[in-house]
Amino acid sequence: MRNQKQLRRTTTQALTAVFLTFFFNLSFAQEEAASGQLLGKVIAQGSESALAGALITAVGVDVERFAKTDAEGNFSIELPQGTYDLTVEQSQFATGNFSGVKIAPNVSQETRLILVRRQSQAAGISSPEIEEVVVTGSYVPRGADSERWSENIVDIISAEDFAVTGDSSAVDALARVTGLTVVGDKYVYVRGLGERYSNTTFNRSALPSPDPTRRVIPMDLFPTGALESVDIQKTYAARLPGDFSGGTVQLKTRGVPDESRNKISINIEGNSETTGNSGLIYETGSSGFRTELGFDQGDRSFPTVLNDITQNGTRSLNLATDAELLAASQSLNRDFDTNLEDLPANYGLEFSKGDRFEGETSSLGYSLGVRYDNDWVQRREERATFGLDGQGGLRTLDDSTQFRTEQTVDLSGILNLEYEINDYHSLRSVTFITRQTENRFVREDTFLSENDINVLDSTIEWVERQLFTQQVGGNHLFEEAGNLELDWQATTARANRDEPDTRFYRFEQQPSENYAFSDTGQSNERTWESLEDDVWSVGFDLALPIQFTDNVFTTLEVGYAYHEKERVSGFRRFRFLSDFSQNDLRDELFQADPSDIFADENLGPDLWELVENTLPTDNYVAEEKIAGYYINTDTDLGAKWRLSLGVRLEDSLQDVTTFELINPDQQTVATLDENQILPALTATYSINDDMQLRFGVSRTVNRPDLKELSEAPYIDPEERYTVIGNPNLRLAKIDNYDIRWEWYFNTQDNLQIAAFYKEFDSPIERVIRLGGGGVRSFANADSAENQGVEFSLRKSLGFISEDLWVKFNGAWIDSEIDIGNAGAQQTNQTRELQGQSPWVANFQLGYDNPERDIQATLLFNMAGERITDVGTQGLPDAFEQPVESLDFNYRHAFNIGKQQLRVKLRARNILDPTFEETRGDEVQRSYKKGRTVQLGLDWEF
Repeated sequence: MRNQKQLRRTTTQALTAVFLTFFFNLSFAQEEAASGQLLGKVIAQGSESALAGALITAVGVDVERFAKTDAEGNFSIELPQGTYDLTVEQSQFATGNFSGVKIAPNVSQETRLILVRRQSQAAGISSPEIEEVVVTGSYVPRGADSERWSENIVDIISAEDFAVTGDSSAVDALARVTGLTVVGDKYVYVRGLGERYSNTTFNRSALPSPDPTRRVIPMDLFPTGALESVDIQKTYAARLPGDFSGGTVQLKTRGVPDESRNKISINIEGNSETTGNSGLIYETGSSGFRTELGFDQGDRSFPTVLNDITQNGTRSLNLATDAELLAASQSLNRDFDTNLEDLPANYGLEFSKGDRFEGETSSLGYSLGVRYDNDWVQRREERATFGLDGQGGLRTLDDSTQFRTEQTVDLSGILNLEYEINDYHSLRSVTFITRQTENRFVREDTFLSENDINVLDSTIEWVERQLFTQQVGGNHLFEEAGNLELDWQATTARANRDEPDTRFYRFEQQPSENYAFSDTGQSNERTWESLEDDVWSVGFDLALPIQFTDNVFTTLEVGYAYHEKERVSGFRRFRFLSDFSQNDLRDELFQADPSDIFADENLGPDLWELVENTLPTDNYVAEEKIAGYYINTDTDLGAKWRLSLGVRLEDSLQDVTTFELINPDQQTVATLDENQILPALTATYSINDDMQLRFGVSRTVNRPDLKELSEAPYIDPEERYTVIGNPNLRLAKIDNYDIRWEWYFNTQDNLQIAAFYKEFDSPIERVIRLGGGGVRSFANADSAENQGVEFSLRKSLGFISEDLWVKFNGAWIDSEIDIGNAGAQQTNQTRELQGQSPWVANFQLGYDNPERDIQATLLFNMAGERITDVGTQGLPDAFEQPVESLDFNYRHAFNIGKQQLRVKLRARNILDPTFEETRGDEVQRSYKKGRTVQLGLDWEF
């Protein structure tokens, strides 16, 4: 297994090296004249179906450029200013010739090219035609066109949409999509279903998650600057992975430009709750360039001395000599000092560069992008926990004030390489890495009513998350085989999460009102946690166009995808203990801070002694293998009907082995081996040239995550609950039904109304573990239903101004889950799904002036209350209450010679509402995020 894994990595690295060799041996091209962009779609006359694989040739004075349509019939060509003749060739259609297409500099233009079938032209039907080329300025909303011509129900946000909304990460952009909500500033809920019911692909490949507490990827890891679009597919298609419930979020990276492009962006940002305010910061004493980039300097690393003494966890500290115990204790970093400092402003930098080098029949292009962000957050949060008072009411068990200071460093880079061998064959490579480091200090002042004391808890955390992906692939068109198209891809990826030397300690208030260090089991814990996911996947798709009659045209697709993931999760726990009857350390505890309490002179036999309390279930290894085979047909049945019908066979194996470090032979193994047949059907009926009706029905599954199958406990970083997996989980099965009516007024404006219904068999829910003292776990409920209605409108306000437009979308969602025996402790055996909002609404008012290159957008978002924590033993469920989010984005560009400067102003959370989580009539959590203002500058050269 290991040799095969190494061979796969070596092969992928070798292919990457070939691309890099091409890249670094080419010199930079000279800057070309100002250019414009021609965006278009090639369609068949009568049926209006998209034509994939059509070759477009643009010929002008001393200029000849080529493009090929994608699966949706779309193409894009960058052309210098001038007038061009277009030729469009497709094997089943007559060649189309279009003359006099004018390209203006620094703007984008749209067109639709209509081709006539060869049989139709022979019968005397009119020749090909070109619709009007419309100049739309620097912003072209291509997402609506892609949604319209897709064979499935899909919502798309494009790179142009990112620019209009000013969203810097994918998670911010997704919050504005119909029926989507964002939870915890990281996770996407599609149609009210929790993050476990949506999956994410990166250029059609599945990725591992660097977050051990979730089965999906935190979407804040993906900068919008690296993305061409984000497609949210809401009806299942056989070419997609079968783990599909709410929808699939498909991230697509930006392609290679046709000419030299360079861009530098800088921004600075202030927040009313954070910037300039005082915050407690823990610093190890080591700092420098690596620390500013989010890399630990080694101060938090697991001590080599301690690792040697414990023989990597296989030897108990109880067997260590006094000298070894002293050396192990002294090897720990015992600096706990924190500084009260004024927090700085946030700032970010971004650089991108791209170019293409043309040969006689081939071309090689590249695009490179790097992004860095350094953000601070200071939060004061009021928290409380409740129990029952014996009369059906609530009583406060404890209430607290939590102060959290957090620095987040984001660093990402992407390199795209594209080699077009000729018009029919091309190769590509995508190298993507993203890192996020969180340096967090949390202090919580709590009154424990049960003990009638105040305690002061402190937590020091440093968390590094990293995702590295290398993809290579190719696209090949074989004319001699009936225009058979082959698309293949191989991906290797690694996700890491390291949380080194997390420290928790407690002080308790004494009768004298002074605080003393607590020596209970809840204090002075040190932990080292690591997780590594390695993923390797390969897949190919074959598409063959078939013309049955003049009115019946189909594309037959077959494909295969193999996905393999290996995970290693490690956890070590330590604390200091002392027998105070043998020393006078207790007196010291009333006055000292932890740095002095654990000083060298207080360590040793009969003083503070280090003990390891790693649990037998703290470590596990796991693997997942999924092989998928599919066949699909996409058929035009005359001018009115389009039918996408397919089936997918998936063979999956999940294996989790939880073991005891000190005795590796003590193991608990959980295995889930399943075969599933997953059918999918989407039908589109064209009511007229502007309206269409879609229907979709499918069967999909939802698998447990590897972590959810493991009995290794972990602390949820957001809610701070202990969570333990369940090795007896089964996969859930979902039947999906969809209908959507679409009305397209023009290339930009449209109206969409949709309804959906989903029926779940054995859905997976987070529950309270029986007898677990509030520990969360997972179980299969009996059944669940999810249904709703979605509405979306985009309309220009030409009666006021040609530059104004409005966009609104909203969703009403209803769900019900029957817990059955899975939730014996839960208060409500029947309730809505956890995390589901009953409604969500988005509103945008925009101003777009292409002549002056000014864009301004006002954005509003709001979602209904949702269950955040399920009530147990009579306690009501906890709900996150609705909050109003109002943002503003302004961009203004200035041309200086051939270079362009763009000023950006962004205002976030303008209303600054209070975020509240309630249980019954009581407030359980309450905090403010603060208003944020960002000023930025883009320089294109």
